[in-house]
Amino acid sequence: MSLAAIEGLRHGTAYVGTGGGWSPATEAAIRALAARPGIQLVAATDSNLQGDVFGDRIRAIAVESGAAYDRLRPNCEDWNDELKAILQRAR
Repeated sequence: MSLAAIEGLRHGTAYVGTGGGWSPATEAAIRALAARPGIQLVAATDSNLQGDVFGDRIRAIAVESGAAYDRLRPNCEDWNDELKAILQRAR
């Protein structure tokens, strides 16, 4: 959700989070989103090995469903730290 705060809630964008985990329900929800016509999945996961794993899973779902895919990585370890750094610089 920190990315949503950074971007300022772009129109037509649904920001969802995994809470740092991956379950069958997580995968089912992402697959349901990917099945929508004209959807683009953007994996805005952490900038670490686990983020790479989740990003790869989301990319695979996008490929299987024919959805567009992109990956965003924070400069910091995660998006919350990125948001904190941006706010700190603004002070």
